[in-house]
Amino acid sequence: MIFYRKLLVYSLGINLIIGCSNNSSENYTDEIKGIQVDLDTIIDGRVSKSILKSIPTPVEINTYILESQAKYHKDMLSDVDDADEYLSTHKKSLNLGVYSADMAYINLHKKYRDAFSYFSAVRSLTSDLNISTLFDLQKLKYYAENMHDNDSLIFVLSKDFDFMVSYLNENNKSDVAVLMITGGFIESLHIAVSVYGQTGNKKLEEKIIEQKLVISDIISVIKPFAKDKIFIELLNDLKDLEKAYSSVSINRSHGEASFHEEDGALVIDDTSESSLEYSQEQLETIIEKIKKIRSDIITI
Repeated sequence: MIFYRKLLVYSLGINLIIGCSNNSSENYTDEIKGIQVDLDTIIDGRVSKSILKSIPTPVEINTYILESQAKYHKDMLSDVDDADEYLSTHKKSLNLGVYSADMAYINLHKKYRDAFSYFSAVRSLTSDLNISTLFDLQKLKYYAENMHDNDSLIFVLSKDFDFMVSYLNENNKSDVAVLMITGGFIESLHIAVSVYGQTGNKKLEEKIIEQKLVISDIISVIKPFAKDKIFIELLNDLKDLEKAYSSVSINRSHGEASFHEEDGALVIDDTSESSLEYSQEQLETIIEKIKKIRSDIITI
């Protein structure tokens, strides 16, 4: 079964008051107005929410990694000491996604000390991008207090990432949102590939293959920004990955929706199934492309 989002219907009243400056030392979003793009992708300078929602968060991907029961390996993560070395808005945005994915991996393994250092890296980058109010010390306190409860933590981490993306998109920082999503997605794939290399876990192997269904959505949200060199380079790398995935066959059968109640909420589960056709050589090619893109992203 491919990655899916559970639809949670809650009756909660939540007031979020967040002040955030839209000024940045580098601002590329104004260029969007002069680009001719598909209005289904970009509307009034904002990326379509339906496309953003189709891309799995680092938390969703990391839950499958957690299910593989592989041992925790910090050495596969990006070095937190590099956070202050990224100078451009593009690099900061991409690696904000990278460190967010790393933090999801760390938190789900309940490694508090490592979580603190990666939280600090995320805080540093959000401060540089003038969005530091999205991550405060209260968040860190909450994560620490809820590390014992994976279900609660998964929900909060996922909602936090979704909220960050939505906030950026709605406040004319769609370029930052798109890069953050891409960085987070690629880092999560890198972690999945690294864990797969250690364990040979078949389910994880299939999850890596199934990301063929996501790559085209990532490319579609990057294309409108491809006037800039960094976006062009990233787009070309992703197209190479898409090409590597093109020889993979995924046949999906749509099942009927099933419902159950969970913590007072109605949960709608996707019962669709997929059959995968690929060779080991194709898988290895895909893995090498993922490694290259991740290396390019984290290089200072």
